[in-house]
Amino acid sequence: MRVRIIGVTYRAGDVVATWVDSLEAAWAARARTDDDRLTVIAVDNASPDDTPLLLRARSPFVTLLAQSHNRGFAAGCNRGLRTAEPGEIVVVMNPDVRLSPDFFGVLAGLDWPPDLAARGPQVLDRDGAIEQSARAFPTLATGLFGRTSLLARLLPESAPVRRQLLARPHDGPTEVDWISGACMVAPYERWASVGPFDEAYFMYWEDADWCRRAHDRGLRIRYEPSLRVRHRQGSSSSYRPVATVVAFHRSAWRYHRRHGRRSVAHDAIAAAGLLLRGTFKVALMLVATAVASTPRRRVKNALLGAGIPLKGPIAEAGWRAYEYGLSRREGSDRRTVVDGVAVPPARLRVLTAGTANLTWFLETGHAHTTYLRGVLAEAGAPIDEMGRILDFGCGCGRMLRWWTDLSATSVHGCDYNRELVSWCNDHLRFADVRVNEASPPSRYEDASFDLLYAFSVFTHLTRAQAQRWLTEMYRVVKPGGLVWFTTHGASLLNDRLSALDQAEFAAGNVVVRVPEAEGLNLCSAFWPEPAVRRTLGDRFELLSRFDPLSDPATAERARMSHDAYLVRRR
Repeated sequence: MRVRIIGVTYRAGDVVATWVDSLEAAWAARARTDDDRLTVIAVDNASPDDTPLLLRARSPFVTLLAQSHNRGFAAGCNRGLRTAEPGEIVVVMNPDVRLSPDFFGVLAGLDWPPDLAARGPQVLDRDGAIEQSARAFPTLATGLFGRTSLLARLLPESAPVRRQLLARPHDGPTEVDWISGACMVAPYERWASVGPFDEAYFMYWEDADWCRRAHDRGLRIRYEPSLRVRHRQGSSSSYRPVATVVAFHRSAWRYHRRHGRRSVAHDAIAAAGLLLRGTFKVALMLVATAVASTPRRRVKNALLGAGIPLKGPIAEAGWRAYEYGLSRREGSDRRTVVDGVAVPPARLRVLTAGTANLTWFLETGHAHTTYLRGVLAEAGAPIDEMGRILDFGCGCGRMLRWWTDLSATSVHGCDYNRELVSWCNDHLRFADVRVNEASPPSRYEDASFDLLYAFSVFTHLTRAQAQRWLTEMYRVVKPGGLVWFTTHGASLLNDRLSALDQAEFAAGNVVVRVPEAEGLNLCSAFWPEPAVRRTLGDRFELLSRFDPLSDPATAERARMSHDAYLVRRR
């Protein structure tokens, strides 16, 4: 079997390394013969970041074709397709797609009847859910019931939505109208028969157009769930979101003009619908960006003051839009690697820390870990002498990234956000990072770790949930092992709590704001020292406590506004 991979890249520096790694791993997993050959072509659309450099570093496994300017996805694919040879299976895919280890093995067992134009794999998103990559041809109803519509999110199993979105979790191979260009598989001869992608589609809808042309020639399109890939969607489009929305709707209009025209009235309805939809999308982005200029805490306080709930699908969607605005406003630093360690994209930094500011992300993470090293050394337990450590609630590695020098220590991390865990496993490979659920237990064995640290975890938990997790930490830490954690304390009261809440705090009670959003940054928990001691009980020995108000010099050096506690398991 001879396979040619064609990927089109633009500002993909944060994903190309793992893309190539997944290709190498999947090819190595297949039992091959002397006649088997894999060719990987990367067409780069004049990326201004380090994408071309990273691709050249993977030569000769990857052949880089560099464009002089960004000609769009369809044109990039076509340049790659011109290198294909008769007898090859050609896979057109995005660089944010990862092949399953058995991909090539399954592909080798598939036959290609002469009337079968292309196959589309089962595409899973970051969380392992099925991404609707097999669909019915677009109509006016697609705007209401298509993959990105509000109704598809609210009523995914409704009949109108199911008529549009054809991928089902337990279905076998299925004939469909069209498949996503995120990953399309077809023999060279079918590409030659149907023709190249229409380059008038800068991005989006070129895949639907190609499948429509295949249908017009009497060829079939098949959804093939035995082929599986994982898709991190939007890695390139996230850099220019407004331009991306405009390109999406312009391409949708071109598709309508080529394949959907029926009458003048029909055209008018389609044009008006696309114009309204595109305008709404752009306006939402602009509003989110404008609101993002307001500090996160003020936005939350304003919503609480207005009695607006901060939990539920609509509230969470609005908050995600605000976080998106933050990532656009503060995420202008496009570095993908710093000091030899990958940097998470702006959106993930916002998810973890509430800001996309890369300098802040790096400097505070380094300051926190430096402080923790010193605290452990003073306790007679240097971190570089420990066997196993766990970053509990590691996010996208703000502290985890600074442990690369611990060559003799097994470094672990965990988080309940699967997207953050996936990024850490792709990019911070010196650490073993796992998903945990929002409530105990974790997946670790008893007495597994010499040190467990939890920065800004108890700050977002109710007291009951904090007690449950502290019990779980007691279970997974070795007898005599250490736990270091932080809380919101007195240093943050004036800025964040009402006079009534401050009085409750002064009485020694935990104060939790927005408890219904437990586990998210929306929830804030404030712990006075007596409440911490009561919660620790007799299971832990308190070794040290840090209060920013009593030691402002250390607080500034460590970039710490939280209280911090170091305890030993009895």
